[in-house]
Amino acid sequence: MLIENTRTLYLSLPNVRQSWENLLKQAGITRLASTDYLKVDYAIGIYQKNKLIATASFTKNIMKYFAIDPAYREGGKTFNLLATKLIQEMAQRQIYHQFVATKQEYQQSFEAIGFHCLAYAEQGILLEGGDYSIHDYLAEIPKQKGEKIAAIVMNANPFTLGHYALVKQAAEENDFVYVFVLSEPQEFLSPDERIDLVKQGTKNLNNVGIFPGKEYMVSLATFPTYFLKKDISETEFQTELDARLFKTWVVPALGITKRYLGEEPFSEVTLHYNRSLQKVLEPEVQVVILPRHKKNEIPISASAVRHAFYTDDLSFIKQVTPIETYNFLVKKRKEMSQKNGN
Repeated sequence: MLIENTRTLYLSLPNVRQSWENLLKQAGITRLASTDYLKVDYAIGIYQKNKLIATASFTKNIMKYFAIDPAYREGGKTFNLLATKLIQEMAQRQIYHQFVATKQEYQQSFEAIGFHCLAYAEQGILLEGGDYSIHDYLAEIPKQKGEKIAAIVMNANPFTLGHYALVKQAAEENDFVYVFVLSEPQEFLSPDERIDLVKQGTKNLNNVGIFPGKEYMVSLATFPTYFLKKDISETEFQTELDARLFKTWVVPALGITKRYLGEEPFSEVTLHYNRSLQKVLEPEVQVVILPRHKKNEIPISASAVRHAFYTDDLSFIKQVTPIETYNFLVKKRKEMSQKNGN
């Protein structure tokens, strides 16, 4: 009976969107901005007598916005139907690896359909399912010998002398350093370009390995927070999930004893993130925060390099980036000028 009333929700239609938003609010989802529906790639709904009684959605490979009318929650059949239909639609789009950040109360429901918990926080949990897992990811990274094994996670958009100074000091103080470069697409440089520049810029450091973070080391914005109560900090929740995932899975698999961070004089969010990492990782993993590398007493930042690139200030870029990054950006700038007919 429910299968016959399962429909795709076209959230661009005001009446459909209104019933969808009403059901989400009924389910306690109150962090809903007026434009959030635009970020949904696909939404499904289950109707009874033309009333929307259940819904779920996904964006890329992240499942979210699960909401079920209380009268239809018992037994788990409605939930299972929602999840099954959503996973089938994702498979049609060649998405076979899924994530979900949700309330703790849904953990058993997701585990019953093959998901497993990646990270657990008081405010919510992060789970994954599908044909790839964090076990597969970690198996791809060779484990190194040594008592002092460090890790650095960076965006490197692009790789600067500030990044290099952080990696170099970690290399001097440890037997081996894992550098994880975020794999998310960025507006400036692609994931492949960023990881290649980090490899080139650190090739003189023999005890450093560069690896993609893939979907396990991500920007904080990736973790959905729509299900949190309004008085709970999004940054606090996202940071705790990120730190606990790293501590639970990456640390024991690779034998990591230290995590290096750059001091953050500009961003309150990153400053809070650094403090939260210390709180979660220590004392098992020592968190080392190094002062931001400076040029002429000004802290070096990738954002300043991006600004210099777009304002054609190549002399500044040359001062604050490794030669490999500088040469790449000069070439990129020339190609951009030719494309624009300048």
